Amino acid sequence: MRPSFLALTIAALALAALSVAAFVTFERARGSRVPCPVAGGGCETVSQSSYSELAGLPVSVLGIAGALAVLASLWLPGPRGASTRLTLTVVGAAFSGYLIWLEAARIHAYCA
Repeated sequence: MRPSFLALTIAALALAALSVAAFVTFERARGSRVPCPVAGGGCETVSQSSYSELAGLPVSVLGIAGALAVLASLWLPGPRGASTRLTLTVVGAAFSGYLIWLEAARIHAYCA
């Protein structure tokens, strides 16, 4: 059976998120600066803030786990797979919203 357009779109977006999270994690592990596409070097400020880790784990590692979970959910059939994907994406979007709020309200720097 051929994958649907929606499944391919979900896979492409999850792979993009996985790539970014893996890159940030790799750069952090190397101790190097993360390139920042936004003027002002906000990525360095964000990555060095106290909010860059949750329970001692870099937030980017959580991004890797979330992207892998979304990709894995594509193999779950029927309504169970759809509800799992919905749950993962809602939780991920809410956490991303929280991180954006932290950038604006607490860190005062942005990393895009």
